[in-house]
Amino acid sequence: MNLIHAPSTEKKSQLERLLQFGKVMIFLDSRKTEVLVPPNHKGNLQLALNLSYSFQIPDFKVFDDHVEVTLAFPEGQFFCHIPFSAIYGMTSQPCSQTVMFPTEVPPELLKGANLKAMPPPTITPSPKAKTKTHVRSTGEGKKRGHLKLVK
Repeated sequence: MNLIHAPSTEKKSQLERLLQFGKVMIFLDSRKTEVLVPPNHKGNLQLALNLSYSFQIPDFKVFDDHVEVTLAFPEGQFFCHIPFSAIYGMTSQPCSQTVMFPTEVPPELLKGANLKAMPPPTITPSPKAKTKTHVRSTGEGKKRGHLKLVK
C-alpha cells in the first residue's frame, strides 16, 4: 500500500480521484461540531466510513467543503454531513493507496508516534493512479496471502 502525504487543500480532489477506483474508507474525527453522524458515533476521533459510487446512494454528493451521504449503520440509515476539515485520511484498497493529511490528524493519535517529525515520503503516483482501471482478480500475477478478507 502506497502512503501519500497530501496538503489539506487537496482533500476533495484526492477523494474524487480515489472514488474512481471503487470503495474508499475515510477516517475522520467525529468530535468536530460540524460533523453529523449517528449520536453513538459522534465522539469517535477515529471514525471510519466507507464511500463508493457503486453503492448507488441517491444523495451522495461531494461538495467543495464537505460530503453529504445517507449511510447504513447497525442502528439504521442516517444522513451524514462530513466536512473535509474533519477528514484526516482515506484509503482505497482497489488502487492500494492511503492518503494522509498530517496537519489534520487529531493530536491524541500523534502522542507517542513521532509522526510530526517524520518527513513526508516522496511518492510519484503511478500512471495507473491517473486513470480509471479495472481491478484484477486475486491470483492473477500475485501470490495470495494467508489472510482472507471477510465482509
